[in-house]
Amino acid sequence: MSRYCRWAMFALLVLSAQWVRADGMLYQLPNDGAWATYEFTASAKTTGGTADDAMNFKGTLTLASVGQVVVQGEPCRWIEVQLGMNANNPNEKRGEVYKILVPEKFLTKGQSPLAHVLQAWLQRGGEQPQKLTDPGDINIGPLPIILSGPWNNVTKLEKVEIDGKLGKLSCEGTQGTLDFKMGSVGKMLCRLENRLNDKSPFGAVACNWSLELPEVQGKKAVIYWSLKLLDVGGNAVSKLPNVK
Repeated sequence: MSRYCRWAMFALLVLSAQWVRADGMLYQLPNDGAWATYEFTASAKTTGGTADDAMNFKGTLTLASVGQVVVQGEPCRWIEVQLGMNANNPNEKRGEVYKILVPEKFLTKGQSPLAHVLQAWLQRGGEQPQKLTDPGDINIGPLPIILSGPWNNVTKLEKVEIDGKLGKLSCEGTQGTLDFKMGSVGKMLCRLENRLNDKSPFGAVACNWSLELPEVQGKKAVIYWSLKLLDVGGNAVSKLPNVK
């Protein structure tokens, strides 16, 4: 695998309602204990130089509400984002758990939860959890996309029917863009499409994203994510119970 492919893989890993604005995957706040797991496929395609390299990933992404606390009179919620994936090698497993504490009023559509984080933690693999000073930094991982604020250039899409764990759901759609500065190499442009229904605990039913990475050493890369709701429940247990 070329050095650029490894860099692109790092970016991937380290990366009844009326839906009038687009907000990552969190459009509504369910009861505490609710969780939603999405299955996803992801691929990274690089172009330029002497050859093209392609990588494919699959895994799961879980959003979970894992605790309620009151901070200075404000009701707040612990939200976990759990990522698990396999690369081309089925024996190569990678995982990340993000745990953030945010006032509940910022955990709904039209808000930017990562701009109001009171605590944030990240655990990679079997490492000890590390406190994050800037969970909105795209160079750390994909949390700023998963829990983004409102997108740019938002347009509304016609409804489509999506069949899954919750039966056949009529899902409205939104599409838009985000861009993030990636260190000194430039900006990443994200083209995003989400399908939504309020029967999904956090709102999102399916997502299709393309992440255009800045050019490095004459090569460009695009990472494609496709996510679909796999399962839901109401008995979430924190993966990082000692982080409070």
